[in-house]
Amino acid sequence: MRLFVALTFPDEVLARLAGLQWPLPGAKWVPEENLHLTVRFLGQVMEPDLAPICDALEGVAAASGPFDLTLSGTDVFGGAKPRSVWVGVRHSDALKTLHRKIDGALLREAGRAPDRRRFTPHVTLARFRKAPGERLGRFIVQTGLFSAGPIPIEEFTLFESLTGGTHSHYRPLATFPLGAVSAG
Repeated sequence: MRLFVALTFPDEVLARLAGLQWPLPGAKWVPEENLHLTVRFLGQVMEPDLAPICDALEGVAAASGPFDLTLSGTDVFGGAKPRSVWVGVRHSDALKTLHRKIDGALLREAGRAPDRRRFTPHVTLARFRKAPGERLGRFIVQTGLFSAGPIPIEEFTLFESLTGGTHSHYRPLATFPLGAVSAG
């Protein structure tokens, strides 16, 4: 299974994000239902490892409280050879703390290696098959002031990424309410 932990957004925020999609050469736009913010990518996981991962995530959720998040601005990954365009997140100590807690719990309780990449919270809008040219620069200028929020974040979800067809499908495996104390 290919897994990741993500934040999802209300329908009105998803619609606003999808509204940013306009013709860019070579862009493969993320379908509205797949727009999310990845908190931690786990990659390939064997099914027996799923229970310890869920236990670790449940502990993090119980020890973390809800918070607000604001999406802000657009940018690209890849510099001169753009690989993707995304919407950023206004600075959020709560989100960084959640990421750090998830990373630590997955290491301690599920034996998952820590994420070595710098955490850059974002929502991927499109990936590029070929360089989009000057239209990408115009897109960034025209969408750079995009803002949505504050958005209440009350849970995070463990997803499985299923490939096939024209785009991936993300299947939620478990949702973890922030601040919820499990009945044990």
